[in-house]
Amino acid sequence: MGTQVPIQEIIWANIKDLPKESISEILDFIVFMRTKAFRPEVLEQPSVQDFLQHDLSVLDAADTSHLEFEFADYQVLYPYE
Repeated sequence: MGTQVPIQEIIWANIKDLPKESISEILDFIVFMRTKAFRPEVLEQPSVQDFLQHDLSVLDAADTSHLEFEFADYQVLYPYE
């Protein structure tokens, strides 16, 4: 039976002669994979609703009044088709 080469050695053999820019991209991917494996909560993205809720929460009365004016009759003028 043949011996199996450790995956780390196969990876090293395939990347060691790549250009520096390629190695940098591989490092970015490794950081992403380590984050995904060990800190997946960091990669959780807030929903669009969360962004909108935050943006709307910081509006003052003048901003709110302006937005209400801008979007008056929006559904009538631009019906969803």
